[in-house]
Amino acid sequence: MSKCFLSFTEFRSRCLRSTYTKSGLKSTTTDLKDGTVIHSWIPKTPSPTKPNLLLIHGFGSNAMWQWANLICHLAPHFNLYVPDLVFFGGSYTTRPERFESFQAECLMRALRELKVGKVSVVGMSYGGFPIDLASTATTSDLGGFACNRTIKTQATI
Repeated sequence: MSKCFLSFTEFRSRCLRSTYTKSGLKSTTTDLKDGTVIHSWIPKTPSPTKPNLLLIHGFGSNAMWQWANLICHLAPHFNLYVPDLVFFGGSYTTRPERFESFQAECLMRALRELKVGKVSVVGMSYGGFPIDLASTATTSDLGGFACNRTIKTQATI
């Protein structure tokens, strides 16, 4: 029996990358200089007239697959920041931490490196946990967010 060289997953990933690119986003990595690297989709050219929106994916998916159906609808209205949580997609660490608080710390540090500033946040499922912890731990930086169907106001990162 011959092998099939067509991978549905790889084909779908290529289509999704194209969707993100056509929506004005680019793939980037942020090295946090401690063995942690965060992969994100960010605006090619952020618009000063659009608000910033951070989308945090849930467990079992990466950011590209989780938010694919919404990107083309949200991109005309927001500067989108769509990171992969650590151990998902292109984000990883050599550090031993494995807690939601570590995810929150890494997200906050990556956003500061990217100089995002004020941002509204949506966390899907598991993605809501790190954002909830970040809002509790760093109230001066993250004052409001949306997670698990709760919508609140903007935050400054």
